[in-house]
Amino acid sequence: MTPEEFQRLGYALIDAATLALRDLRARPVYQRVPEDTREALLSQPLPIEGQSSEDLLAFYKKTIFPYPFGNDHPRFFAWVNSSAAPIGMLWKLAATITSPSMANGDHAALYETYAVIRWLMELVGFPVDADYPSDEGSMGILVEGGSLASFHGLAAARQWAAINDGWDARKEGMQHDHRRLIIYATEEGHSCLIKSAEALGFGAPRIIATDSQFKMDLKALKAAIDADRQQGLRPCCVAATAGTVATGAIDPLEALANLCEQEGLWLHVDGAMGGFGVLDERKAHLYIGMNRAHSLALDPHKWLNVPIDCSALLVRKGKWLRQSFSKIPSYLWLEAGKGFGGVLPGFAEYNIKQTQQFLAAPLGAVLRYAGRDGLAHMIAHHNTLAQYLVERIAEYADLECMAPAELCIVCFRYVPSERRDQEFLNMLNKRLTEMVQERGKVFLHHVMLKEHLVLRACIMHYATSQADLDALIDEVRTVGALCMQEHLANFPSTNIEYLPSQRVQHNKELAD
Repeated sequence: MTPEEFQRLGYALIDAATLALRDLRARPVYQRVPEDTREALLSQPLPIEGQSSEDLLAFYKKTIFPYPFGNDHPRFFAWVNSSAAPIGMLWKLAATITSPSMANGDHAALYETYAVIRWLMELVGFPVDADYPSDEGSMGILVEGGSLASFHGLAAARQWAAINDGWDARKEGMQHDHRRLIIYATEEGHSCLIKSAEALGFGAPRIIATDSQFKMDLKALKAAIDADRQQGLRPCCVAATAGTVATGAIDPLEALANLCEQEGLWLHVDGAMGGFGVLDERKAHLYIGMNRAHSLALDPHKWLNVPIDCSALLVRKGKWLRQSFSKIPSYLWLEAGKGFGGVLPGFAEYNIKQTQQFLAAPLGAVLRYAGRDGLAHMIAHHNTLAQYLVERIAEYADLECMAPAELCIVCFRYVPSERRDQEFLNMLNKRLTEMVQERGKVFLHHVMLKEHLVLRACIMHYATSQADLDALIDEVRTVGALCMQEHLANFPSTNIEYLPSQRVQHNKELAD
């Protein structure tokens, strides 16, 4: 491709992106991929001869762009998938102009990455040591997704505990005759905590009960730790959450930090969803203790609207990651300050990956463009919108809030006066969710809270307004009434029990 063709195609792509941003509200939030389009995509033959850039762009305009995931729309409220900030879109391209790897070396992108990680620490109040970055002080990495961030945090906890006990998990593995290391999490914790624990050889975590606000129950945690010690096991790590995926609940971080310090446990905080909520000064008190975590996972591609995927893991001591992952083959040996050798270690020493993309480019662009104050304003606005939604729900007898709205997530359900038995309400709200999604006017999903299947609205789009939430209320009530009119009481009760059995428990306090 010539520079001229690159420029022509680049301008055409920018025009397409600009058109999509300008006309965003004119299209459905979501529409299913037509059967013929789906089949055409799945059965595409491998191109034998190259295609022109014009044909490639035409294909995307016709086949890919019209059927998005939906999270680019201000009325997308499902899951925790925010839209990409336009400045981040552009700097995603900027990151690939020279396509550097953060593995090692003396190049500007590596030093920019160190600076951007420090900014994240400062943003959320994580300790930044005077000699940052260092093995004995705070350190961080950027990775592709919060699941990978928590994986690295739990891997560091594993090696930390082993070394403290006089052995090496990297060299000996987890199958030797050592006390089993135990991780503690709640049923509200992200599934990546379970997957990571299993993949790292811990086995399934101990699932700790939650209280009426869906936060980790401290008494239950302490009882579980004591019981494991009595059985000769080795309590290792508490995996807490700052903003659960289901409700946005923040575990009692200060009390957990105190308990972990007393018990000699690693504290990992999964702040992927809600860690940046600390920027809302009205909520900052809920995050007291987060700065004491041994490791903290963050997802800038969620609440900061950085393009997917961009996540971070912060640790109190860089050596905890380095002793867990450092392995430099001879073909990568470099001497600091000589040749290509940088004055700081490459990120491959702190990470399971070798080649690593320049994630700090779009992240740094968002941080520079918005500034701390701009991000704090957006996050506080989202939390304010959540409270507005709670107030609107309270206006209607056929809607019911089902959990405290601590951050930007609101859990509620449609409750018609005709029937209020639990099994029917679960089936009704599941069917309501599917109809809302298919109609494309707004988009939300459901989640199980104990035995209740409820609607869940997550407000994270930078352009969402009160009018969008009014539209959500109107659509839920309209579709709910349609479900009742169509006598959907008899639709099959399938695909309801798809969560762990621990989640299906009666919550009397919440029901009251």
